[in-house]
Amino acid sequence: MQHPSPWRRTTPAPPVRIAHLGLGAFHKAHQAWFTDRSNVGTAPEEAWGIASFTGRRPDAAQALAAQDGRYTVLTRGPEGDTAETVDAIVAAHDGADATAWRSHLADPRVAVVTLTVFRAIGRFGGQPVPIDWLAAMV
Repeated sequence: MQHPSPWRRTTPAPPVRIAHLGLGAFHKAHQAWFTDRSNVGTAPEEAWGIASFTGRRPDAAQALAAQDGRYTVLTRGPEGDTAETVDAIVAAHDGADATAWRSHLADPRVAVVTLTVFRAIGRFGGQPVPIDWLAAMV
């Protein structure tokens, strides 16, 4: 008998309403966490889900996809540590998957497109990334 993974969703995932480029620790600890908090107490069909795309390598998307988009945020504090499971990321994709990116952008339910930009992502092969290249991604 196969037991369900504790990382699999037991309730329906919210619809994707946000497409995000730059799936990484900053996105997960901030935007996805706040989106998840805003979904608390909301019916699944009214909640907001995120389709997140990696910036440079597919590793983060592969790891998240294996966990059904769910992960834990650990907050350390003087009173002790707290762990919270975050469910807001409902689709994790390799940033090179242009078909998935366009599909999410074409979905009328997607209302917000976000991007995490750090200095390191603004250079490719030691050269600055032209803004037209970033615009072409949209």
